[in-house]
Amino acid sequence: MKIKTALMTGILLVSASVTSHAAQFILNNVVAGGPGDVLWGTMAPTSTPGYNATTNNSLLSSTGVVAFGYFNSALILGANLDTNAEVFGNLSNFISVTTAVPGDSANGDLGAAFPGYIQQAVFTQANGGVLIPAGSSLVGRDIYLIFSDAASLLGATASSTFAVLKTGQFLDDSGGELQYFGNPSGVTPTLGTLGKFTGNASGQATGAGTYDVVRLAVVPEPSSALLGALCAFGLLRRRRN
Repeated sequence: MKIKTALMTGILLVSASVTSHAAQFILNNVVAGGPGDVLWGTMAPTSTPGYNATTNNSLLSSTGVVAFGYFNSALILGANLDTNAEVFGNLSNFISVTTAVPGDSANGDLGAAFPGYIQQAVFTQANGGVLIPAGSSLVGRDIYLIFSDAASLLGATASSTFAVLKTGQFLDDSGGELQYFGNPSGVTPTLGTLGKFTGNASGQATGAGTYDVVRLAVVPEPSSALLGALCAFGLLRRRRN
């Protein structure tokens, strides 16, 4: 199966007279069609009693969303995008070029829908390219994958959870059209973590093994110190009453 990387270039423009080019964004987490692919999933907090890195891991299918795009210049200054609250606060500044739902892999070379997989058909300039003029201010800007348990980024709330991966940067495309593949392989999340899944995720004969899985950030539980302070405050109010 053809190997796809997190960031690729290709498909030169035919006409030299064209002065702007269509950067292509394709969500695809297939590398080998089996172990080696990094899948989309969620996981219980590691503090859960009886936690197991394999059995607690769940691959998502027909739920959640993965968005591929970039932040505009209004990104809150100093934002590290390493907390759920910070990502939610910046969603209005995120330009989503293409989105997909985990389990959406029937249109690629996998040929069927499998949990944890996304495989969009490759865009062409005619059916999905986003025009980026030569010398655009986008050149050098970071490109992100944002993964959420919300049905869409527009539908996300303050209680939604996220994972964020920076996959590369816009390059000067004056020499030809560029393709950017949204593949989490080899990328360390700035928010969220990598877990494991053991099994036959792709449903293919060669698919049994252990996979890396991008898992959503866990909403922090109240600390024991905070809970103790709240209890003490409650007792103090009772005494006063």
